[in-house]
Amino acid sequence: MLDRIAHRGRAWNGIHEQGRVILARNYGRADVGSSVDDTVATPAGLLSETAKICYDGEIGNGADLADDLGVTAGPWREERLLLHLYESHGPDMFERMGDAIFAFVISDGEKLLAARDVLGIKTLFYGRRNG
Repeated sequence: MLDRIAHRGRAWNGIHEQGRVILARNYGRADVGSSVDDTVATPAGLLSETAKICYDGEIGNGADLADDLGVTAGPWREERLLLHLYESHGPDMFERMGDAIFAFVISDGEKLLAARDVLGIKTLFYGRRNG
């Protein structure tokens, strides 16, 4: 599947397998901005203590929210912000997000949360294998 959507960006890509879940993501240069050089390895699932994320989007109040929650500036800030919100609030995290366009999957290897913005602006592909 990752090869089928290669046209969406191959500046960084990766696959992360954990438990029953496989996450994969193609990142285009526009997804992460100019603050990341080509030597930075980007896992498909940005790591936290328990959860991994694949994300595409833009959170309207993301910078202010990240500042308020102590999520440091730098590459993958919105991914780190979403993981923080998920680990702190679970599915109620959406109440804290302002205007946003997004598609993401967060998983601990057993459970997963897959979400898209209301308008479905960002694409989200998923599949099931063997149940």
